[in-house]
Amino acid sequence: MGKIYSCPECGRSGSSISSFASYFDVYKCNNCGRKYCHNCSGSNGARKCPKCESTSRSTFGTVHK
Repeated sequence: MGKIYSCPECGRSGSSISSFASYFDVYKCNNCGRKYCHNCSGSNGARKCPKCESTSRSTFGTVHK
């Protein structure tokens, strides 16, 4: 797990993080390898992969302010 600067799927960056948080996680689907965050369309709050809809995931990295 490492520091990254934006979500590879939707492009959300650290500058869009609310004042109540300091980072957000980016996940990697264990089925197809797609990387996504809770803000990505189709991810249902990061509960499923937006590409294959698998719920099996691991944390790929974090995006900080």
